Amino acid sequence: NRADACNQYMAAWREGRKYYNAHVAKGEDPYLPVLEDMLTDADTAGTLPIGLMEIPMRNIVGTYAAGRKTSFAGNFMPLLDDSSEFAGKWISLCAAHLGSTGITDPITCYEYLGKFYVQEGHKRVSVLRTYGAQGTFFVLGDRIEGNSDILHRGHVECLQWARSLAVCLVVA
Repeated sequence: NRADACNQYMAAWREGRKYYNAHVAKGEDPYLPVLEDMLTDADTAGTLPIGLMEIPMRNIVGTYAAGRKTSFAGNFMPLLDDSSEFAGKWISLCAAHLGSTGITDPITCYEYLGKFYVQEGHKRVSVLRTYGAQGTFFVLGDRIEGNSDILHRGHVECLQWARSLAVCLVVA
């Protein structure tokens, strides 16, 4: 299992480097988008905790904070050398995924305008993506827009309803 996980890391690393190089060549940002960099306190009215749910992997687009930004290419594939501590943890997580344990911990993220940004669990997303996972479980907090237009009010009402039922539908 460990050897398979090491091979998987190297394949993911190559995919990450390919993504990185292609985006740099086009003058584009090769890293994950950072939600905190996109928002100011004036842009939001706080957060609304939603609870545990499953969301489509394709809707996970970035990271909540900049701390993990340069560890991953914009496709969540790793960019750090295979001798790094990061790679060791990624490989161990991958080995658990391949073993009888699997990946059991949910990922913490924020939803903003239909896209999801990971706060905790970047490596879990990365490992699962390398195996083509369609979805994963998240403990979700929703970042709320600060404006008062009708769409925003409807979004808030939907989230409050979802929270009361512990259900949330994600439309892709």
